[in-house]
Amino acid sequence: MNAVALAPVDTLVWDADRGFGFYPVREADLPYDQAYFDKYAKMADTPMGRRLNDFRVELLEKWLPMEDVFLDIGIGDGAFLRAIAARGRIGAWGYDVNPAGVAWLKSQGQFSRWDIQDWEAMTFWDSLEHIRDPAVVLERISGLAFVSIPIFRDSEHVMHSRHFRPYEHFWYFTHWGFERWAMQLGFSVIDHTRQETHLGREDIETFVLRRV
Repeated sequence: MNAVALAPVDTLVWDADRGFGFYPVREADLPYDQAYFDKYAKMADTPMGRRLNDFRVELLEKWLPMEDVFLDIGIGDGAFLRAIAARGRIGAWGYDVNPAGVAWLKSQGQFSRWDIQDWEAMTFWDSLEHIRDPAVVLERISGLAFVSIPIFRDSEHVMHSRHFRPYEHFWYFTHWGFERWAMQLGFSVIDHTRQETHLGREDIETFVLRRV
């Protein structure tokens, strides 16, 4: 991902040959605080929010054995971890950069750094695009990665999308660009669905990746 080194400030750097783009989000613009946490709490407590978490829990259960430990990267308000706990799964941990999210995880005894060990699985529900160097995080996965992420046709689609968020999203992928990027990092795509789009979320696709 050498686009990081090439990106000037306030510019979407789009690599059409590789099917993805990078935006150099400034640290001072990152919005992670209590208000951000509360926004996700409100979204989770809606019919769509509950349907999304049901879908995500079922997808995790389809591929990840009940006894396997996993790490949820970017927890929002913790709704997915609460949904997992309600199904009786243990071994669920979370990591976040939002101080409010970290405080919630610690209050539940579920906070863990991603870099202290290798993980059988990680979940990235609307979070991978928020990470400046996601390849480094994915290196810690020995098994599966679950990723829900906005998918774009091209750079013009990015610039006119509700998902163009220069204050928090570093990465913008086409479908084929994301799959090829994942393959170059040592993963195969074992599942793909547009279920979140069908539930009402614009241009969101979900991938399950397995370490080759």
